[in-house]
Amino acid sequence: MKQRLRNYFIGKYLDAGDPFERADAMILYQFGIVFFLIFFVQLFTVIMLGLHKATIKHSIDLLVIVSMLFAIRYSGKLKYAVNYYFFTVFFTSFLATMMLNSESVDGLCVSRVMFFILMSALLQRGRARILFCCFLGWLQLFYVILNIKLNGALTWSWIAQPGAKELPVHLIFIPIVLGMYAIWNHTKTIGQAKDTIVRQKQIIEERNIAITDSITYAKRIQHAKLPDKKEIYSALPDSFVLFKPKDIVSGDFYFFDRPDGMIFIAAADCTGHGVPGALMSMIGSEKLDDALAHSVDTSRILSHLNKGIKNSLHQSESTESTRDGMDIALCSIDTGERIVRYAGANRPIWIIRNGQTTIEEIKATKKAIGGFTDDNQHFDTHEIKFNQGDSFYISTDGYADTFGGKTQKKLMTKRFKDILLSIQDKSMRDQEAHLDNFIEDWKAGIEQVDDILVIGMRL
Repeated sequence: MKQRLRNYFIGKYLDAGDPFERADAMILYQFGIVFFLIFFVQLFTVIMLGLHKATIKHSIDLLVIVSMLFAIRYSGKLKYAVNYYFFTVFFTSFLATMMLNSESVDGLCVSRVMFFILMSALLQRGRARILFCCFLGWLQLFYVILNIKLNGALTWSWIAQPGAKELPVHLIFIPIVLGMYAIWNHTKTIGQAKDTIVRQKQIIEERNIAITDSITYAKRIQHAKLPDKKEIYSALPDSFVLFKPKDIVSGDFYFFDRPDGMIFIAAADCTGHGVPGALMSMIGSEKLDDALAHSVDTSRILSHLNKGIKNSLHQSESTESTRDGMDIALCSIDTGERIVRYAGANRPIWIIRNGQTTIEEIKATKKAIGGFTDDNQHFDTHEIKFNQGDSFYISTDGYADTFGGKTQKKLMTKRFKDILLSIQDKSMRDQEAHLDNFIEDWKAGIEQVDDILVIGMRL
């Protein structure tokens, strides 16, 4: 019966995942039972003593406590029941205090005040705890003392009849014993909650180590798939590849190949980052290899890549199919003639002519690779003639989207372009170092929100 009654009122909190909420619900319920028994005994006693006004008063007290128990059961959050409990107990207790005998301090009233303070200390948090413990909790006692000094002048309505017997002193021990039991049980429950958290922390740490080790090994596989930077710098001496994954593995990847003496380089940004993005990057890299085996025209390569991604992920018009894909900037470079053939899916190419102070931007085709893009989507190719000392840059959106600075806002594309213009007097390797140092200073400890990939080249 005891178990069923408890589960009826606080069962939903006992099944909750937060062990401290379970402990709070338990002690709130137990103190509700304590006050119910206090008022029930008082009601029984005043009936036996013939105190009719007190009988009415304590009957109302019982109804308030019962309503509090139902508030615990039906409130959306436990804190609402806690606040309801405190305010109702405070006002009912204060009402009783205003009806005290002015010649002495009522022991039951003092015990209620002490339990009110204890409950405040255990269940309230922050400023609410200060309010209840330091002000409301002692307000009743100050009222009683002041009332005694004024010979009962503050007594609102005396509820006992003249000549009626006073309440037995031994009733004071009932709330003391019940309250001590509730506090002891709460302490035990909190201890169990802490033990549970320690065990859960150990489990999480062990699983985190296992997962991190697994992802770290996956990083080795992903990096083995990425082109060797030494090979890139051998073919394109005045170039750099700045690659800064957000997590251990990355959703961005760079591509490099030299079929039949031609040079292809790309910067790709797959859907997501971390493990999901890394899986997409592995698929994208493989499909880009396949596409290059079918054509050396950048437009056809991206079209073939689009079909390859959609087929690999079984993407269709169905709403249940995945919509993952990538944005990419792909360049075919003829170093002898200084001609670059560029095609892009949502990622542009930026060109800075030697001695110029503006950036020439060639926009990409406004379609992604994969996802909602049509199977027969065409991607425009742009042929760009470079002069000696001209530079170009392809990148993902991670650098411009990095949060930081004094306002902790995004760097933004305009500022990124200004940075590139300001470092044109530097070699490409020095530009890489400058961009790397700048973005680290810009973040200033703020978590990186996306993978960063910037490729620069001077012809």
